[in-house]
Amino acid sequence: MNRTFFTAVVVVLCAAACASGTTTSADQTATYALPDDGWKSGYGVLLAGPSGEFRATLTPRGACASMRDQAVPFSFSWPTGFRVRFNPTQLLDPAGHVIANEGDVIKSAGGFTGQTAGGRGKPTRPIVHTWCGRPGEPVFAVQGAVQRVD
Repeated sequence: MNRTFFTAVVVVLCAAACASGTTTSADQTATYALPDDGWKSGYGVLLAGPSGEFRATLTPRGACASMRDQAVPFSFSWPTGFRVRFNPTQLLDPAGHVIANEGDVIKSAGGFTGQTAGGRGKPTRPIVHTWCGRPGEPVFAVQGAVQRVD
């Protein structure tokens, strides 16, 4: 009986801790890979110059990040090794350095390289395999150094 009571108390305490929204050190350090466009330092770049507020979301399939108004219908792929961390939301370079916090304006280089799979009709661009974006959306490949605009 004491063992059953002890087990019940532990379960209730664990449930209370989870419901309170507390985070553990593991939650604060977990990082998630962004869709990889294969670009690495030293490669050539496309010359479009995107800039905008850094935003990221965690979907059931993986993390997605952008530097634009969320209403604009395209998704982003990122240089090899870029990741995000949540709580707080941060963009990390391949070495793990924080490039930006959510809401910071960032800029880079790059260009449209394809579209996500699916959509209506025949694809008009090469298919980019990514977990971000809606079917048939254009995909913008971020290339070059990603910098925070102060």
